[in-house]
Amino acid sequence: MLQHEPMATPTSWRDPSTAFTWLHCPVAGSNEDRQAHTGSPYLYLKPTLVTLPSIHDPELYMALQPILDKFELIWELVLTNQPIVVMANSPTICSNMVQALVSLIHPLTYTADYRPYFTIHDTEFKNYTTRTQTPPQVILGVTNPFFAKALDHWPHIIKAGDHTSSIANGADEYRGTSRGRSLEGELKPGLHTKYKALLQKDKMFLKMLGSYKGGGGGAGGKRPMEALNVMIKKQALQLTTGFITPLEKYIAGLSPLTKNVNLWRPPPQLAPFNVEQFLHILEGLGTQIMDTVKGNWIDLYRNFLSSPNFVAWYNARKGDTNQKLRLFYLDMFSKADIRIWLQGKTEPEVMDFYLQVKYCLTTALKVYPSVPSSLHQGVKTKLKTITDALPPDLQMRLCGVVA
Repeated sequence: MLQHEPMATPTSWRDPSTAFTWLHCPVAGSNEDRQAHTGSPYLYLKPTLVTLPSIHDPELYMALQPILDKFELIWELVLTNQPIVVMANSPTICSNMVQALVSLIHPLTYTADYRPYFTIHDTEFKNYTTRTQTPPQVILGVTNPFFAKALDHWPHIIKAGDHTSSIANGADEYRGTSRGRSLEGELKPGLHTKYKALLQKDKMFLKMLGSYKGGGGGAGGKRPMEALNVMIKKQALQLTTGFITPLEKYIAGLSPLTKNVNLWRPPPQLAPFNVEQFLHILEGLGTQIMDTVKGNWIDLYRNFLSSPNFVAWYNARKGDTNQKLRLFYLDMFSKADIRIWLQGKTEPEVMDFYLQVKYCLTTALKVYPSVPSSLHQGVKTKLKTITDALPPDLQMRLCGVVA
């Protein structure tokens, strides 16, 4: 859509058809800043929020072709932020595969670092090639043959084909140190790892793609590329959403009920996430969390709960829940009859309550979703009612505290 926009000139006027749309998408090599800049005119707008799995939408079938026969295993590695290096013959191929990998866990955001095209000139080159420490939780895309030796200690290596090789020529998980090398010493296209998959292959899915060796011919070769891409996206989405569902239910149970919110106390917050309690609940569901894919889901959750992807997801859910509780609290305050409450209260009690509400409002104004203007004005009006009930000297002191 953006490529069709006309070139802007200093004296021309253009219809800002996309100016009020926010595109939320991860960018390689940076941490997403979800807060608007202070003083920006866009603070007064109500933008449309569009979430993208990636700023680039890769051709999944072409990009992942050498490793589709290990789809669930690849999904596990990306989900749990395992160190992965993608080796290819061209920047286009390696970058497309890296972008495809990080998109597999959508709607989760891949929050660790990933470099679609990493070179020897990057500043982290020494840190990523050293053998004195564990490889970092990052996905690298490389083309320089030097990396075949410099990164051969990484636990998960993907050798991308040239998009003309067949799935049938892919390499199985290696055993020992040979890593499925050809007679010339080069890695064969496919995934090379000692990691033992926790989930079983979805044979029906792989057969439909024509990539399951033991399931017959399959129909993948007869389907248009668009259909194959949709099938892969759907399979990845089902895995991720099915995986997240128990976590969402557990988070919902940690959230305080709005009926328990007390206006005279600070607004409650989301209870801490108890890993062992959550895993105990999962054990009651059995090992088959999802109907279509069997496996050791408990250990997969355990690995995920110690990953950056989980930390980012939990922090986002915690922030969203706490903000909703703040907004509910402020709404209660704006509708309360403060004058009746003020009767019989001591000056210290009134000041403590004022500071409590003021702190809640100040915090709520800094995060998303923002405080509606009508609610903001209502809270300010009630806060003024409180200050007007205090003696002038305390009003001045209060203004100095909250300034």
